[in-house]
Formats: sequence, C-alpha cells, structure tokens
Amino acid sequence: MGKWVRAERVRDGVTDDLRNAPPDRDLSASERAELTRLRAEVAEKDRDIMFLKKVSAYFAAQQHR
Repeated sequence: MGKWVRAERVRDGVTDDLRNAPPDRDLSASERAELTRLRAEVAEKDRDIMFLKKVSAYFAAQQHR
C-alpha cells in the first residue's frame, strides 16, 4: 500500500514529505513542543499496539489447548 500512496503522491505532484525535510528545518518553540509531544504519543501508542498483539496471540494460543 505504501508504494501505491507514494505513486499517487508523485502523480499528483505532492512531494512535500516531512521525512525528507532537512533536520535543521526551522520550527518555532510551539511547533517543536508539539512535535515532541506528538512523537511521545506515537511511541506510547506503538507500545500499546505491541502489547495488545502479544496478549491477543497469547489468548489465541490458549483457546486451542
């Protein structure tokens, strides 16, 4: 799916991908704070998802016993 999204963005002329932005991109203090907060939130959500996957796998294995 990622390839499809990239292809559509290229087709539509959308090339402003923040992942490719230079690291010294100027951010205001409030933007920097929001970015930090959002990255922490994403990391927490990723941990929650990994935990739920493990719990799901555990209970699925228990049902087959």
